[in-house]
Amino acid sequence: MEILLMDKEKSFCREQIGVDPEIKAFRVLIRSPKRIANPGGLTIPDSVLEREMAAFNIGLVLKHGPLAFTQIGEAYQVPVGTWVWYSKYEREDCYIPNLNCYIINDDRILAAVNPDDLNYLLTQGKAGKYE
Repeated sequence: MEILLMDKEKSFCREQIGVDPEIKAFRVLIRSPKRIANPGGLTIPDSVLEREMAAFNIGLVLKHGPLAFTQIGEAYQVPVGTWVWYSKYEREDCYIPNLNCYIINDDRILAAVNPDDLNYLLTQGKAGKYE
């Protein structure tokens, strides 16, 4: 049985990765930057791209668990849709086809990334463009 969702009923998480998992407790679901097709035609192996994207430690917050940011304080809450730097330690891989997604503890978010700086951070010295 297939359930069709109206566009207005789609969550930000479903729009970004195609699924909307239920995140438990104080955990946060983030995704790594997605690579934009390189107009120059340079081909980079997928294994190199995956390693490079994971090394950024920059991710887009997709969803919060119900207890996220309650223990560390509401002042530290990061809204869904915000790009953040996060600690690469204690992150759990979450398999989503063609994307690197992670579930991390809310206290592993280190800083919010200014959207104006995002392009510079992701493309400086890297082959290709990311979003």
